[in-house]
Amino acid sequence: MIEWEFQKAIYARLSGDATLAGLGVAVVDISGQPDPGDPAAAFPRVEIGYQDAREWDTKTETGLDLLLRIHTYSASGSMREPREIQSRIYELLHRDPAGLSLPAGLRLVLLVRESSFVDRDPDRVLHGVCEYRALIEAL
Repeated sequence: MIEWEFQKAIYARLSGDATLAGLGVAVVDISGQPDPGDPAAAFPRVEIGYQDAREWDTKTETGLDLLLRIHTYSASGSMREPREIQSRIYELLHRDPAGLSLPAGLRLVLLVRESSFVDRDPDRVLHGVCEYRALIEAL
């Protein structure tokens, strides 16, 4: 399951980063309504969101074209914190396929950020979204 292996690799890369940890960032998978004390309720946090997957096959090879959304949440009241978090995620992921650890049999051909924004949610939390495109080939 290419999508799940990719999501696990993204999670490992982000949750294992000392700079994000130093910013106090909790990295979580998609969260529903979190309980108090759950890391998914913490601020700031990064949430690995939904993926859109499209076939990227040729006659001889199998692959996927994935669009991954990574959400950032900040209660700081300033654009600085979510932008710093998004910048660090960019440094970790954009054009750095060697930084992700995929299992044998999968090769990350391309990983680029396509867009990012930060907006204020109705509850005044700053909510950012970064979209990353990945091309993954099954060997």
